[in-house]
Amino acid sequence: MINEINKEFENDNINKESDEDTTKKGVFFILNSSGETINSIVVSHYSGLKGKKSTQKIDRLQNLEMADSGCEFIYKVMSGSDSDYWDVDFKTPTGKIISYRNNECNIRYWDNGVVIINVIKNFKLYIKFSESGGCHS
Repeated sequence: MINEINKEFENDNINKESDEDTTKKGVFFILNSSGETINSIVVSHYSGLKGKKSTQKIDRLQNLEMADSGCEFIYKVMSGSDSDYWDVDFKTPTGKIISYRNNECNIRYWDNGVVIINVIKNFKLYIKFSESGGCHS
């Protein structure tokens, strides 16, 4: 499924004037690899000073489960463009609320726009891009 989505976004994002100066469409998916169930999770993407915000909320996500659908978002890749920010809030089975705020993690022009937001062991956050790697929290 992810490979099909990668191809779709590669086709959508090819040759829009120049790869270094354009607005692109992306999609992020939420994955739980924490070893525990997440009772609720909300992920938001925005650029710059809380510009256009894309948000996805999932009520329950079992361990090793990925959200059934992704959330589309718009991002820019050019010199001097605004940074990409990812806010993530989730609730653990014990009722503890964990928040990651203003998590700057920039998508590069060579990425195809597919992003995996992965909650890993000890409820740490890993944001994974197709080519440029990603960020850890």
